[in-house]
Amino acid sequence: MSAQISVHYQTLEDTLNHFDVHPSGTFNDTACTLKLPAGDGIDEYVIASLVLLKLEIGALADVSVLIAQKGDSWFLPALVTEVGAKSRMSAVINMIQNRNAAAAPREVLLPVELAWSYAMTHFVESCGPDNGGKIKNMPEKPFAPLEVVHKELSGDTSEDRALKVTLNYTVPAGGEGGKGNGEHWVAWVGPWGTYECTKLDKSKVAEVPENMFGYVWIAVVNDDTVGLSELADVTVAGPQIDGL
Repeated sequence: MSAQISVHYQTLEDTLNHFDVHPSGTFNDTACTLKLPAGDGIDEYVIASLVLLKLEIGALADVSVLIAQKGDSWFLPALVTEVGAKSRMSAVINMIQNRNAAAAPREVLLPVELAWSYAMTHFVESCGPDNGGKIKNMPEKPFAPLEVVHKELSGDTSEDRALKVTLNYTVPAGGEGGKGNGEHWVAWVGPWGTYECTKLDKSKVAEVPENMFGYVWIAVVNDDTVGLSELADVTVAGPQIDGL
């Protein structure tokens, strides 16, 4: 898998060079110290690898839409075929965890702004003062961290479906975007074509939509009327990935 990913990175570098876009001019990839989530066991490493793959798949799916709008007939197929390879990798990891190789017929699209926020929160330890971690058109800073602290299941085993989730997050001191009237919802982003919001009560508990399954991305938002492409504009905390 590492060998295939190195080819993917080379494709991205070749594309930037083709369009005369040099990463060092806008983003210094050596300016940040990277980290893995807490824990040094094999289970933690496997989970971190799976999350990274899901993060890449979601971001690539979103970027592909933007590239299609630009009419780039070379870069789009390159990205689409990379998604296929990453999907196969995630299937292998699912089987390592004794799970279904593919729980859903489609992958989950994640807006790049939320993908960047998750990466900066969970995989970046710190960045230097010289614009480290800053990328054009991304949010000024990552959204507040989001944690799933409890799941109410339909049965007595961890394999049973989640009916409700309890979240933990802190509203940023600088206030919120979107409506910002104190009401919050959970935005559920499932396999492509499934996107729904459910009300978050004062105890930070929300129901899981019936049509959500497999791995999904969730975010806390303060407006449940926007589409997926506008999700970053109303996000208060997140995203976070969870298996239902």
